[in-house]
Amino acid sequence: MENRRSPYLILGVPYGASKGEAAKAFAKATRRLRKRSDAPYDIEDLNWALHAVEQRADDPGTSIDDYRMPANSAVYEVPHGEGLLNPRIEPLARQTSPASAADLALLKAALIREVAADLAKEFEGAPLPALHRFSEEGS
Repeated sequence: MENRRSPYLILGVPYGASKGEAAKAFAKATRRLRKRSDAPYDIEDLNWALHAVEQRADDPGTSIDDYRMPANSAVYEVPHGEGLLNPRIEPLARQTSPASAADLALLKAALIREVAADLAKEFEGAPLPALHRFSEEGS
């Protein structure tokens, strides 16, 4: 599985990038690596990727070991407006009758009872806050 890595993906450069582009991406990636403790790649991965891209820079098509994927994020953008990937919104017909005011009042009361019961369970056994008394004279 280790040989299934793409040096282009690790460095974040498009397939067939030049040595200069790879070096710039390597420098950027190493700076990111120093800032993040949860980086997906370590310095050994970055060194391997830079070396692999530099070896393939003259003729990237000679290597069949790398899988290729588009580095152009515009490929994945959903087009604006209605279309195949963004169909028109069609509201569904209501299948139930609207609730009456009495039903809503019952639901509201049940909800208040449920929340009150949950709060009572949460604070059950908790110490009461200290009460402060002040003299009527204000001192």
